[in-house]
Amino acid sequence: MQLNRRSSPERGYSRPATAWATAVSLIVACASSGLAQAVPKAGYLAEGSFQLPGKGQPGAPDRPTALALAPDRTVHVADGRGLVFVYDSTGVYRRSYGQADLGQPVAICITASGESYVLDADRNQVFVFGPGGQRLRALADKGNRGGQLSNPVDLALGPAGQVYVLDAGRRGVEIFSRDGMFVRTIELTTTSSQPASLAVGNDGWIYVADKRTPTHIFALPPFIRVPWVGSTPQGLAGQISFRGADFQEPVAIAVNVLGSVVVLDKESGRLFRANGTSERSIGPNDLLYGGIGTGRGSFREPVDIAFAGPDQLIILDSRLRKIERIRLTTEEGLERRADFTFPIRVGKVPSGLAAPLYDVGYGPAGNAHFLVDLNNSLTLLPAEAHVYATVYGDSVRAYQLDSAGQQLQFRGDIGRVEDALLTDSSVVAADSRRNRFAVFDLADGRQVGTYGDNYQDDRRLRDPGGVAMLPDGRVVVVDSGNDRVKIFSADLASLVSSYTFSRPAGVAVDPSGEIFVWDESGLQVARLNTEAQTFEPLKEGLLSGPLASATFDQAGNFFTLDRNTHRVTIVRAGLQNVLMQLGAERALDRPTRIRVDNEGNIYLTDEGSKRTAIYRWDVEFPPLTGFDVDFEPDAAVLRWNPGPAGFVRGYVVQGADAADGPYYNLYTTNASPFRVTADNVPATPPHYVRIAPLFITGVVGKGSPPLPLAYFTANRAYEEGDYTAALQYVAEAYELIESGVIEASDEAMGRLMFVATASAYGLGEFRTALDWALRASGYSMPREQLIQFLFMTAETYMRLGNPPAASQQVLALVGQGPRPEYYMDRSVIDQSFRVYRGVRDAGYPEDALEYLRLYRNSIPSSVEALKLEYTDSVTVFSTQHKLGPGFRYWREASYGQVVNFFEGLLTEGGLSEEQTVVARQVLACAYFAFGRRGEAEDTYREIFGVRPEFSLDREIPRLRMLYALTIYNPETQRFFGNIRPGS
Repeated sequence: MQLNRRSSPERGYSRPATAWATAVSLIVACASSGLAQAVPKAGYLAEGSFQLPGKGQPGAPDRPTALALAPDRTVHVADGRGLVFVYDSTGVYRRSYGQADLGQPVAICITASGESYVLDADRNQVFVFGPGGQRLRALADKGNRGGQLSNPVDLALGPAGQVYVLDAGRRGVEIFSRDGMFVRTIELTTTSSQPASLAVGNDGWIYVADKRTPTHIFALPPFIRVPWVGSTPQGLAGQISFRGADFQEPVAIAVNVLGSVVVLDKESGRLFRANGTSERSIGPNDLLYGGIGTGRGSFREPVDIAFAGPDQLIILDSRLRKIERIRLTTEEGLERRADFTFPIRVGKVPSGLAAPLYDVGYGPAGNAHFLVDLNNSLTLLPAEAHVYATVYGDSVRAYQLDSAGQQLQFRGDIGRVEDALLTDSSVVAADSRRNRFAVFDLADGRQVGTYGDNYQDDRRLRDPGGVAMLPDGRVVVVDSGNDRVKIFSADLASLVSSYTFSRPAGVAVDPSGEIFVWDESGLQVARLNTEAQTFEPLKEGLLSGPLASATFDQAGNFFTLDRNTHRVTIVRAGLQNVLMQLGAERALDRPTRIRVDNEGNIYLTDEGSKRTAIYRWDVEFPPLTGFDVDFEPDAAVLRWNPGPAGFVRGYVVQGADAADGPYYNLYTTNASPFRVTADNVPATPPHYVRIAPLFITGVVGKGSPPLPLAYFTANRAYEEGDYTAALQYVAEAYELIESGVIEASDEAMGRLMFVATASAYGLGEFRTALDWALRASGYSMPREQLIQFLFMTAETYMRLGNPPAASQQVLALVGQGPRPEYYMDRSVIDQSFRVYRGVRDAGYPEDALEYLRLYRNSIPSSVEALKLEYTDSVTVFSTQHKLGPGFRYWREASYGQVVNFFEGLLTEGGLSEEQTVVARQVLACAYFAFGRRGEAEDTYREIFGVRPEFSLDREIPRLRMLYALTIYNPETQRFFGNIRPGS
């Protein structure tokens, strides 16, 4: 069947040619590994392979030069005559684009969102088109400086949003952000003499083929591992050798996520594959597929390749006008390479400022303001925030001059402002022409005073340059003419200190108060060691050239503006390594100053054009994952997965009253986990919390999905009597705990269940209270809380008409051993007797008495009076239970039944003292009613044998109060009152 399918006719091929080509293909593929190789390294796939339309037909490229596979599975083919043609996966022409823009496209790449990046060798630019073919923007232009192209030959889209262009004219790889910001050049002068093609792996490794290296290609590490300063070190680029290769024209390289690199040699029509991590040696050489011919597996003029998944490859042949798809059998068992994660992004802000900028400040409400040179006048302008979409699909905030806002001009006798800074209440400006610095009031713009030219001591300035402010309000002034760096007190009245520095030109202060100074050449940059009173030079390799200006951001990162190239270098806080460089070379006229706002926008003052260019940098990655809350006794433990190492300097715990915010910062911590306890929780706890990364930029990133802080919010709401809110918080937390989103210890769950039960109880929603009480089964609570919980649960059962269940809750309660004062609480006493009566009235008198006996036994002996009261109660209740029928007969005046009942009861025996005494009294009165006075006297006299201290006067009201019995009338009272013990 395989031979029949391969010999079947195909559009553009004759049957004999196809059969012959198939045989040649099989011979080539198998010969590469000898007769022992039973399975070829790659095989033709009919699905996804197709012929391009013939010349002159609709949708026919004249000279196909490159191809790319789009996310929607369409194939884009660049035509060297200035178009890109789009075909579906079966080869049906769909559309074209680029007519008005492209001159000679030589490479094409497509992003996951469907944007096409097309390299045009004629115009030395990269054009970007939207998914519908509309032009979006262009990157670079023609030239020989960084950010320009002179003879580009290939293009690749790398991970982390970078665009790589192989420029044969400059013998280097030019790297841009996706919106066109130039990042860097990787020089190949020590590596490659005639670079021909390029590929970048998902792991960030860069692969370059050279026409003069017939057996290998070059591999460079991710661009951040290549030194930012100076030429690429010799030997940094490794070599990937291909066994059996003899590259004469390596026109294309492709690399998959498994690390397999495939090189296409146009001259031989062959593809070679190598994988440095594979332990398998497949065959005697690295030939993968292809050869010279016209059928399947053969090519005449192959010009480009692209991976279509980890184990599939598509090949473009310009002369045979075909797209051929193959499957690689070599990729089985290989693991995906770790993705290159570099979340720093740089880009351009759409428009700059139409004035030279001195400084950026923030008002009391956090509103940004610009201190600018407006028509040669020092002016404060409000900034207007603009949110604009980036090429990465999100939005960022930048500031523009608010021309409609109120301006504040600073008037006074000013000569030439070399530098100026904004404080909370004033503006400090260094005036080099008048050898002083001036201070202006931010409230009304008036000049408060001038300092430096009106002194006759070492406070006198000559040609002051840069000015900066320390965190404590002291002012640092560069006194260029005196070769000094001077620090004035916050009130500017005195000179605090002065340090010698040859021809200082500028100064910058980091957030911790460290002072950095550079000289007028920009080549000497040093940190002031105030203790040693010396200047320590920066670590080598941090600066790419002479410094025009420098500044620090809120996180302590160091930003330098190169005087020669006009490029910006960002040095990580701590000044140990370069994070990023950006900006095209010589893009400005005469840059003099650099500033950074709290959003990450970088302002480059260009005195030559009287404008300020704005770049930006930020750190961008998805919200933190793995965020959960574990409720423990007296704490909520927050846990999350850390952000990318090296780009996050801390984490901010944020809180809000609603899940959708607004959120405010609660705590800052260095790592997971973080414990929220009663000691650090705010007086009003937030209802929800989330975790946000604190980037190395000083900016707080996107927060994680929020989770309820129910442990504290529910307790606080309960304590404040807001039972409805407390129930809501517990219910939300319980649902998340049950679904596994958050976790809670047994005791924490017990406490949550207590709050829910108590809140529902407080609302009088007893059915809801019982539901939560039942859920609490199996969870532990502190003893005192458990006692209260059982008390409420017992009352709940009583309210729902289930006193037997209530009695079990009370007995469980007393089993916890409450403190003695608990038993003396009037509500506790009342409840115990309500439960007894409820159980008795429900038809369980024996259970009711047993309940009361057990309750009495739990009362500590230290509460003797209460214990006696309950002892009496048990005695009375048991007597009422035992003698109850006789009492009923008496009240009904059925004296015969009274006699029969009590005679039988006394004969049977087993009565308690109280039962005997009461029974004999009732029986004696019944005898008397029948006129049987002798039996009445004998029965009554026997009472003294049981209770010698018996007193009729005390007993009559006692019977009435305890048993609701009135058995004595005046006649019987006189009769029985005359009977005495022993008489």
